[in-house]
Amino acid sequence: MKQSSQKHFYRYYSILLLSTLLLSCEKDDSFFKRNSTSKTIELRTDEQLLRDSIYYYYNLYSLWSDESIPDYNHLFRFTEAYQNNNEVLTALKSLTPAYSGYTQGVYDRFSYLQELNSSSSAAIGKLHMDLNNGYGISTSIGITEDGLAHPIIHFVEGGSPAALGGIRRGDVILELNDDKDLSIPVDCSTGQCFVKDPDRRSYVVNQILKAQSDLIMNIKVQHADGSIITRRLAYTTYDIDAVTHEALYLTPNKNVGYIALSSFEQIENNNQNQRHIDYAFQNFANHQIRDLIVDLRYNPGGYVDAAIYIANKIINKNGHQQLMLKYQVNKYLSENRQKYNFEDVYFQRSGQLELSTVYFLVTSNTASAAEMLINVLRPYMDIRIIADNTRTYGKPVGFFPQTIMHKTVLWPISFKLENAQQYGDYWLGLQADRTFVKDYIFRDFGDSKENMIAAALEESLPNYNNNTQQRSKRSSTAFEKVALENIDPIKTRGLIKTP
Repeated sequence: MKQSSQKHFYRYYSILLLSTLLLSCEKDDSFFKRNSTSKTIELRTDEQLLRDSIYYYYNLYSLWSDESIPDYNHLFRFTEAYQNNNEVLTALKSLTPAYSGYTQGVYDRFSYLQELNSSSSAAIGKLHMDLNNGYGISTSIGITEDGLAHPIIHFVEGGSPAALGGIRRGDVILELNDDKDLSIPVDCSTGQCFVKDPDRRSYVVNQILKAQSDLIMNIKVQHADGSIITRRLAYTTYDIDAVTHEALYLTPNKNVGYIALSSFEQIENNNQNQRHIDYAFQNFANHQIRDLIVDLRYNPGGYVDAAIYIANKIINKNGHQQLMLKYQVNKYLSENRQKYNFEDVYFQRSGQLELSTVYFLVTSNTASAAEMLINVLRPYMDIRIIADNTRTYGKPVGFFPQTIMHKTVLWPISFKLENAQQYGDYWLGLQADRTFVKDYIFRDFGDSKENMIAAALEESLPNYNNNTQQRSKRSSTAFEKVALENIDPIKTRGLIKTP
């Protein structure tokens, strides 16, 4: 079955739907001979066919199919035990090899199903992952100078209504829609802060989450410099601008560049994403930067091709035309590497930079394509990873979409990436060189005095911050964020191959 083509699969089910075996009419009937008998096969409902299809495509494309997924003469011998699509996929994932590092116990904790509807972009053809819905903000709880906890915006996505409205990372939300007070009492008398009123905290969190789904958001925020703005934002679908921020740190002896990438969106046909990335790296080249800080703190992944594009901007002369990455795939995909674009990738240096060191700022949100970028550069460049904890998320595998019956998209983990040193087993994340550097959410991206950026500058440009004026009134040592979970944490996207 793994070596059968997709057209055979649909021929098979056309026969099922007609409840007739017309095998003699097929030019190549080997697939049917393995999946049918001489008796008439009973009609399958659309729901049953969908579950059968999930089994078929997972078995065809899964990275672990050769060693873990059983072949059946009849697809429904596997699927008939399950009542819905997710049960089938969960059962298939449970068959992949065990991995003690995961609480789920098996390697495949990533494959998933995406249901389609009439408004879905996938329902009309191409799966367009470069769009997002909403306001583009992610929020935490932090303590400000007044000694109270408030909602703090720790991430603003480029291209979003919030970004276009001037909302920034580090903004304190003072008012939201009809709520004029979103403060939460805390107790910091012991040196560690605790929420004094859990019910009040729950109320504030619920108001934030509710506002994220409302059609209109009236929001009042205070910037780090103390200024206050009020905005009326509309919930909308927007094109993601993956370059959240870029900056230069200039000295007489050496210049350093900074770029914050929120995700890896498609780069094609001189689109917005390509133009912004090209502009940033050309600006770095114009200023002859020697070191580069790449901020991937909230980058959950994206397109493999986009990460390759950026890797080619960063790579030095030493890595030009050298092996960048190799794909590990199952037997079927290996035999069809060219068709599915799984051939080895070599660096094609497209930038003008000759960097000494690249500093990557990471958190547990740094995943997939973001980890891939770090991993492929390591064999050729001086790479330093600075983390808010100890490592990145840990997702060296990726997928491409398979649309089924115009109703569901299956995203089966189909490949693992390895760098030129054949390393790709960072299932628990890439280990950081410098650990437990506080992700200080009260300062914006690019601020040289923000803790993680300052840590990179301490190594690259010693005394840089001592020789520059402070950019904001807010002290980086006055109050730290409360040790509570983010209100709306960022979800991983994965390593996405284009269809």
